[in-house]
Amino acid sequence: MRLFAVCAIMASSVTGACATLDDSVVSVSDPMMVARGKDAFQRCTGCHAAAPGARSQAGPNLYGTVGRVAGSHPGFPYTDALAASKIVWDAETLDAYLADPTGTVPGSEMQRGTVRDADQRAAIVAYLISLNH
Repeated sequence: MRLFAVCAIMASSVTGACATLDDSVVSVSDPMMVARGKDAFQRCTGCHAAAPGARSQAGPNLYGTVGRVAGSHPGFPYTDALAASKIVWDAETLDAYLADPTGTVPGSEMQRGTVRDADQRAAIVAYLISLNH
């Protein structure tokens, strides 16, 4: 198993915030990775928006998700399980949730959103991180 650093360099900070993911390289500084993530995210748009001010759909708007506590997007009716999870979304928690939503948060209702392919998950995570910059 390989471990790679996932570094999101915040616009307001000289240092980067890093996490690790298994079997995938995620870099928000790689425009091609972010573009692949944006393309891969299309599979998510049946339930999720990812734009400032966009209305939530069957799932919450994912714009600005990274760094936010799970279950905290204003006005979205989360399951009690996700709202109580206390997860803070970062590269590692997003990767785990996309790989196995109900395994990561039992009682979660996201079932169709499972992304089994590690490279595709890494790209989607890079795209979601890029939306915070």
